[in-house]
Amino acid sequence: MAGVRKLRASKQTWATFLRNHAGEIWACDFLQTYDVFFRTVFVFVIIELGSRRMVHFGVTRNPTDEWTAQQLREATPFGEAPRFLIRDNDRKYGTSFERAASGIDVLETPYRAPRANAVCERFLGSLRRECLDLSWPKSTSVLQPFYKRVLMPCCVVQS
Repeated sequence: MAGVRKLRASKQTWATFLRNHAGEIWACDFLQTYDVFFRTVFVFVIIELGSRRMVHFGVTRNPTDEWTAQQLREATPFGEAPRFLIRDNDRKYGTSFERAASGIDVLETPYRAPRANAVCERFLGSLRRECLDLSWPKSTSVLQPFYKRVLMPCCVVQS
């Protein structure tokens, strides 16, 4: 029949959702790196998708659910929270994190789908190549100040 339109699903694609809500979405992920003595260091990063600005970061040797929840609380002072938060499916995001994220729609990425959080993954890759591969901290006591000094110049938003 001529002139009959096919019905489309009313759901929007993931790319369209990200484009439509970019200013209201934060994404978080962990970056694993090493110190001078080859001990594992985890850097937790939260970025805003619209501006690709680093909102918050934290550094630890042993990330737990409680520590990750505290990082989210520090990133959202005075109720300044995003509408959506994209995160992966990791045990580091447990019940404490869910309580800290109350009021935020937490979007979990599907298993084995790195493109679902592609902006954050690319940001972490750039961070590793441009900043962290060039300098390593020496001890646990200097982790946070060291990464603050190294990461902040690398994460200036260029317009």
